Amino acid sequence: MFSKNEISFYKEVYSLKTEQIKVYGIPKHKTQWIENFEVNNIESDKKYIFIISRPTNEWITKNRRIKFLKMIKKIAIKYNLEVVIKLHPRELTNSLYRRIF
Repeated sequence: MFSKNEISFYKEVYSLKTEQIKVYGIPKHKTQWIENFEVNNIESDKKYIFIISRPTNEWITKNRRIKFLKMIKKIAIKYNLEVVIKLHPRELTNSLYRRIF
């Protein structure tokens, strides 16, 4: 969950105990994510396509995702754009993005 303010809602609606709830915050504001850009010296004069991944589901099937990623890759090559991918935690071991990019 994103905020401590959500705890009471989840406890009431889902009958969860405090020890079952973990507040992770918003990944884009996490120090580790921000430091990744600083450490890797991302150049500000370059242009980027930023992809934030989501787990595969009934709307974003694996085949559909591959199709979209290949389209994005073509656009990136055509316009000389760098691609930065923020993987969803459930996709950290997924090699799909590495195979395509």
